[in-house]
Amino acid sequence: MVQPRRPKRFAEPEIASPIAVWRSMLAASMNSIEQRRARPTHDPRLEMFGIIVLAPAFVALTVAMLLVLLAIFVIWLCVVGVLFAGTVIADQVGRRWRRGGFFRPLDHRALGYPGH
Repeated sequence: MVQPRRPKRFAEPEIASPIAVWRSMLAASMNSIEQRRARPTHDPRLEMFGIIVLAPAFVALTVAMLLVLLAIFVIWLCVVGVLFAGTVIADQVGRRWRRGGFFRPLDHRALGYPGH
């Protein structure tokens, strides 16, 4: 009967020298730098082209937002104007009715009613 081989167990962990650790970290960082350099860099002309293409969209969006705000302001002015005009008209109508005597027939009391 053959038993599977087991790895040897060491009594102490392997101790690496600080220089070896530093060299391995340096090699890993150099590899990552080389990998970053392997990627294509961004072309600044492409970014400028994107801005030029998107500028009309930004302008259109800004104009639309300003027109919506202007419309809301105009509607609010109309509402305030109607409320003000309604208040002035109600005041004027009340004064004319009091001067013209439109309410006098309502002031007549029945016969025998004390007071007037």
